[in-house]
Amino acid sequence: MRRAADALDISQPSISKQIKALERSVGGELVVRTRGGRAELSALGRELLQDARATLELQRRLIRRETDDGRALPRIYVRELQLAKISSIMPELFAAGLPRRTAFVMSGDPLAALDSDPAKREAFALFGSVRIPVRTDYISHVVAEQHGALFAAPSIARDLAEGNRKLADLVYLIPSRAPQLSQWLEDTMSRAGLDPANRREVTGSLDSLVDEVRSGAGVAVLMNMHVGDLVRAGDLVPIAPVARPLLLILMADPGCDLEIYEGVCRALHVLNVPPLTL
Repeated sequence: MRRAADALDISQPSISKQIKALERSVGGELVVRTRGGRAELSALGRELLQDARATLELQRRLIRRETDDGRALPRIYVRELQLAKISSIMPELFAAGLPRRTAFVMSGDPLAALDSDPAKREAFALFGSVRIPVRTDYISHVVAEQHGALFAAPSIARDLAEGNRKLADLVYLIPSRAPQLSQWLEDTMSRAGLDPANRREVTGSLDSLVDEVRSGAGVAVLMNMHVGDLVRAGDLVPIAPVARPLLLILMADPGCDLEIYEGVCRALHVLNVPPLTL
């Protein structure tokens, strides 16, 4: 577990949480843990591992496969956070017109992945940004506005409302893997009245950041599309608005199949989530 966490640059509790969630989903134990010994896969775990490897290989083949006219099938490079949300609403995307043969490929830098794709006319880049990058060699479309807010644990929100705490005294948590959003986060922090000296970076996934906020370790800017369920369940409370939404941008080569590009744009509008009422 520790080596897996180190390899993924996330916390060990986050690894354990994901495995437990997966075990609940499949209805059985995947990892057998013995006191003082190493963790080993159960029979169900080995079966699921085979299925996972087969799925990944299928995705790789899908990306490489070509249509009858020799063109590669369309693929969309997307960051991990967007991919997690997209995976959860695939039926809605298909119903909205997403081409059935489209493959989503996770990338730390979707635009760089598009730049280096040898068949970029069949590829797209989907990413969040404060503004549309100035690229005359690509066409672009804003498919969604990602509204967010400053979120806190219910206990902290209550203390703020009752005057027992001040925003300037709170720790402001930011994801360590979001350098492209650093200035936007700084502006948000300043507008909310937070002290920049109390800023702390959180390594790992979105789950790690959300868990820190839920535990009361600090406050953070989070997107409504990612934490809406937690807000409705009362686990997170929005305490200050974010003035400017992030733009979810789809970029493509001008020589791409415009019918496919327009279909993808229309389908991804499903990702539009209205701002929360504070």
